[in-house]
This record gives sequence, C-alpha cells and structure tokens, in this order.
Amino acid sequence: MSTRRERGGALFVVLLGALLGALVGLALVVPVYRSEGTIRVRASSDLPDEQELCPWRPSPGRGQARGLRSVRLLELALRSETWRQAGGPAEDLERFAARYEVPYDSDTGLVRVCFEHERPEVARAGVDALLESYEEMLR
Repeated sequence: MSTRRERGGALFVVLLGALLGALVGLALVVPVYRSEGTIRVRASSDLPDEQELCPWRPSPGRGQARGLRSVRLLELALRSETWRQAGGPAEDLERFAARYEVPYDSDTGLVRVCFEHERPEVARAGVDALLESYEEMLR
C-alpha cells in the first residue's frame, strides 16, 4: 500500500509535468494575426431588381468574390508596393493564396477579404495589397 506522502509526491510530479508541458506548448505556438477588409458589391446593371428578374443568374457579389481569387490578382498583390514596403515575404502564389479567404454575404452585398500572417503589419498589408490590386484590375 502506498502512503499518503507517496501519493502526494506523485501528484506533485504529475502537476509539475503538466505545467511545464503547457508552458513549453505556449512558447512554441506562433500567433497568427487576421486582418479584414470589405468591398460593397455593385450590381452589374441599372435594374434595381435584377435578381428577381433573373433568379437563375448568379449574384454579382459571387462573381466579384471569384474575381478576388484570381491568379492575376495574386500576382499583382505580390508585386505591389504595399506588400513589399510592409516586409511581406516573396512567397509563391499557392502559399500567398493559402493565407487569405474571400467570404461573400448575399444578405448585405459585402465581400470580405481576410488575410492571416504571423506579423500583424504583414496581415494588414496583405489585405491592402489585395484590395488595391483588385481596384487596379477593375480600371
């Protein structure tokens, strides 16, 4: 039979190990910062009820959200002055594309651009570079 002292010692060792494991895990986790920007979707025609007239047609917002995922946009964003000035790494297109998403909310007509990076200034520059490049593509 174990004594109360042995059980207390074993419990102390277990708790100490758990605490040390938690501290090491916390120190090894790299924080990821998320920056977001928003675009209001413009209708593709002057008809106020375009979706009601043509319900089978995809909404203009979905098309603009797809445009924000194009390879051309990624290339422009990676070469942009905004991205380089913030110290954005010279990444390949796949790695850059993996850092952002473009959700569309059909209820509000807003397209959000979200970019994640380990450095907050680079996360913000990612969103800015994408939005600036998108505006450049529309010209």
